[in-house]
Amino acid sequence: MQARQKRRWGDRYDGRKVRKLDPMFLLIPHVMRTRVDAQVYMEEELNITAMEALVSQEKENIPGLTLLHVILAALVRMVSQRPRLNRFSSGGNIYARNYFRISMMVKEKMSDGAPEACVMPCFELSDCLADVVLGFNAARDEALRAAGNSTDGTVRILGAIPGCIRRGFINLMRGLDAVGWMPRRINRVSPFHSSFFVTSMGSIGIDPIYHHLYEFGTTSVFIALGKKRGEREDRTMLFRFVLDERICDGYYYAQSVRKLRSYFKNPAQLLKPPEEVFFDDGI
Repeated sequence: MQARQKRRWGDRYDGRKVRKLDPMFLLIPHVMRTRVDAQVYMEEELNITAMEALVSQEKENIPGLTLLHVILAALVRMVSQRPRLNRFSSGGNIYARNYFRISMMVKEKMSDGAPEACVMPCFELSDCLADVVLGFNAARDEALRAAGNSTDGTVRILGAIPGCIRRGFINLMRGLDAVGWMPRRINRVSPFHSSFFVTSMGSIGIDPIYHHLYEFGTTSVFIALGKKRGEREDRTMLFRFVLDERICDGYYYAQSVRKLRSYFKNPAQLLKPPEEVFFDDGI
């Protein structure tokens, strides 16, 4: 995902160390050592009228297309233009992540006993809407196959061992992750090591919550989507963001949301790849 260059001292397999930082951002990870300490909250009500119209227009050309796919494509496109959103803080340093992945919990059907699986599609920042639909649907279908869900398999194994060993294993992984030595296999199946964590509260008919960031892992952005509001000709959706303020400042976040709003207003631009993909300028 990041522009290819030789790995340097201090880089990790999952991210490159950000070296060009404002002096304040060199101090912030040491002043605010945890994500809970550094998390900030933001709420935006975005108009989805044009997005719903696009779904109606393109459902024949893009099989399986839903509003959720268009929202995810807008998030991918936003990061292609605002790459600092894909940073994370670990071990007192800031890193530019080498991949873009979204984690999302899905249920096979809406009932109390229905199985739940974690979908973790990786996207290229050059992906268009059709690419996002294919990537997300493939990851969702794979995750819902219980036998093929590696995340659920790992959780079952950990759940079967004694509690003291389980705690020791998690603490070991936490320590290794802080210095970038956690096994890649754990990173690949961990939803807590994604760029964004997304939850759709609207799918169960309620408004979004402010969901905390997880201390375990490297996820710096949590996005909760609410239910649809308004009439058909003027539909909106409430978004609530929880963000790690150590990765970029408030101005950068604000400009990123403005960019996101432009994709909601004119989602047709998501049908084609971006004209240019921007890479992190701090490495």
